[in-house]
Amino acid sequence: MVNRTEGEQAARRAIKAWLAHHKKSQAWLRTAAKVDTGTLNEFLAGNRWPKLATQGKIEDALGWSAGTISAIAEGDPPPPLPGTDVSGDHHDDDLQFRKPDGISKDEWQRIRAESERFIQWQIDQAATER
Repeated sequence: MVNRTEGEQAARRAIKAWLAHHKKSQAWLRTAAKVDTGTLNEFLAGNRWPKLATQGKIEDALGWSAGTISAIAEGDPPPPLPGTDVSGDHHDDDLQFRKPDGISKDEWQRIRAESERFIQWQIDQAATER
């Protein structure tokens, strides 16, 4: 399990990496997300963790799915930056899973692994039927 503080740092790094990749500033993000200057600055400086509504506004501005910031903080990898190939194979990172409330971490890992296997099976079936 990821230490919450380490996960929060990972979420901040992911946002900063997105901004750098897209040549956008924190001022741009404040405007695009319509969030308070102090809130965003304190979050990105590591002094504050934003409320869910603020996280949602930031995610919308970045084009991320709802829950992405919290998922990164819980140990999920950040969404890949456009034009980057982190795997070197034909892996597609567009599919993201969101852990529902009330499910233990072990149960979530089992469900996610089964889902990934099933999706891969469906892809393999579709590829052989062509």
